[in-house]
Amino acid sequence: MQRKNGQHWHWQWHCTATWSPTVTSEKPINYDAIDNAPVDIFLAILVPENKASEHLDTLSAIATKLNNKDILSRMRKAKTDQELFEARH
Repeated sequence: MQRKNGQHWHWQWHCTATWSPTVTSEKPINYDAIDNAPVDIFLAILVPENKASEHLDTLSAIATKLNNKDILSRMRKAKTDQELFEARH
């Protein structure tokens, strides 16, 4: 693992499909966010090496969803993995 640009972690992981695990925290964590707000939703984007250029499309789609206050609210209220999955999709 290596830290790049002081903000993003990049590493290699062998996977066969794009995958974006998401984790929420009941108690927000100070994470040196750009807006200085505590963070309570964390995600990663795992992309097959042969589709590395697609990560920007995936990141864009996720960013669009996370700009939706209704989706964020449902993600924060989710009590199960299934509820979190459904809130994000």
